[in-house]
Amino acid sequence: MAAAECLEQLGTPGPRHNLGFLYVTDVYASRIQDILEVLRMRTGVGHWVGTVGIGVLATGVEYADEGAMVVMLGAFEDGSFRVLPQLRGPADVARDPLTVGGAAGGFAVVHGDPRNAHLGAMVTELSSRLDTGFVVGGLSSSRSALPQIADGIGDGGLSGVLFTDSVVVSTRLTQGGTPLGEIRARVAASWRSVARIMADVCRGVAAAHAQGVVHCDLKPANVLVTPSGRAMVADFGLSASAFVPTVQDSSVPDAARGASTSLTVHSLGGKTIRGTPAYMSPEQARGETAKPISDVYGLGAVLFWLLTGEDPYQAGPGERWRDLLERVGDETTPSPVPASSARPTLARICRKAMSKRAQERYSSASALQADLEAVLDRRVPPGVGPETALQPLLLWTRRNALPVSIAAVA
Repeated sequence: MAAAECLEQLGTPGPRHNLGFLYVTDVYASRIQDILEVLRMRTGVGHWVGTVGIGVLATGVEYADEGAMVVMLGAFEDGSFRVLPQLRGPADVARDPLTVGGAAGGFAVVHGDPRNAHLGAMVTELSSRLDTGFVVGGLSSSRSALPQIADGIGDGGLSGVLFTDSVVVSTRLTQGGTPLGEIRARVAASWRSVARIMADVCRGVAAAHAQGVVHCDLKPANVLVTPSGRAMVADFGLSASAFVPTVQDSSVPDAARGASTSLTVHSLGGKTIRGTPAYMSPEQARGETAKPISDVYGLGAVLFWLLTGEDPYQAGPGERWRDLLERVGDETTPSPVPASSARPTLARICRKAMSKRAQERYSSASALQADLEAVLDRRVPPGVGPETALQPLLLWTRRNALPVSIAAVA
């Protein structure tokens, strides 16, 4: 089994190995308890932390949509770490002394369940109480169960391991991915790259929706591209809880805060608006509850940015939050649309995804993904149909070219 292969690669654990990390793809989500028991028995290591993901990375190699696991063993000084149990709310974090023995905790590796509405507040509380404020980790993700390992198996909260400042830490960009914004020119140079990246993003969002999680803040900054070219969705912070700064006055001018910056605004009437104004759906801008169809709009907004290099909405000089949000939320005015000359089919897909009226958008992230994959396969996208009556014939002839002999006579 895969666990045995990992152990063979690790070799024989030494007597000082006392903490294990286990990360598995969701193919193994239902078997994580059995895997953990095998690892504990074979290594003699008693303390384990970890979780499940749609994909995992190991020594620079990405594994997704297949059975894979990553096992790491650490040899730490006695009394330098403590496994954190499942914390289910800010009160649990407040009650935990966050000490290891008698020493204060300085650094934590944690895993969060995106279904927990208090997750953001817990991370904030945890960070504020550590000496360094340094917290790293990620969200559990799966198309089935969302188990977390904290010596035992649990779910639904925040768990991980707490270290003292005697442990030297070296870290890097999360998941080894590059923010999409840094490589837009390279991606946008090819319509196939645009369609492939967006199909990956749709796939990740659809997986979150299957778990009842709405992202609420899709934008280029929250898309990471791995070294192999796969796109991943990052930062589900607003989906679980808004732990970005709260703007109490919606009249703050955009000169002070960019339209592409995440925020939480308490609007008139007591409604709370969460997201990034330039990319949020109209219903979010009006303070309505975000639903999966709201993320479809966000996906269209990211596609708009890839096609144009611009945010869908840009604040005018001195424009206030209230005015900008009213523009975004007004269903009587259409959404901005990308020029259709260079990428006509992708432009039509973008327009449908960004329809102001939710019922006119794609019904789901999976439906949008299907159209993007049709483009990649040179098929007519079912959601928007052919561009012209001749398009199906033209696509067929491109995919089914026949050898032709040409003779010339004088």
